[in-house]
Amino acid sequence: MTTHKQPIWQHTLRVYYEDTDAGGVVYYANYLKFAERARSEILRKENMQPSILEKKLGVVFVVKKCSCNYLRPAKLDDLLLVKTQSIACSGARIELAHNILFAETNPEVKYATTVAEIKVTLALLAIDKNENSGVTIGKPKRLSKDMLDLFQPSHAVNQ
Repeated sequence: MTTHKQPIWQHTLRVYYEDTDAGGVVYYANYLKFAERARSEILRKENMQPSILEKKLGVVFVVKKCSCNYLRPAKLDDLLLVKTQSIACSGARIELAHNILFAETNPEVKYATTVAEIKVTLALLAIDKNENSGVTIGKPKRLSKDMLDLFQPSHAVNQ
């Protein structure tokens, strides 16, 4: 029997002093950094980290669209879990959902309580390195088969 399973990747991180604002909670823009770190780790595990994509394939991922719904503040020393799930993948575009949750028991909140929900649309672009003018980011480039396979919203899994 074949069923469809949604790929979900997980990345754990700790909130450091540098992540917080004057009020002692995570500064709102840092949730986007947490999501970026999670995406980078997904690519790194598949040997597709940004440095390799740029040097060997001449491509970069750029954020085309991003939205964030802040539900609860995270604070200094909180352990967070970023769960990333592919929503859509086609052509030169990948859509991901990042759910950031508390990853450990915290006396103030229940374990696995959602802190923020982020949706990101990434585009893959070709780059051209020009010695005179630096780097020129060019036109959209189709995702490779490996990228399409990795980010397809559902994979067939044999049970």
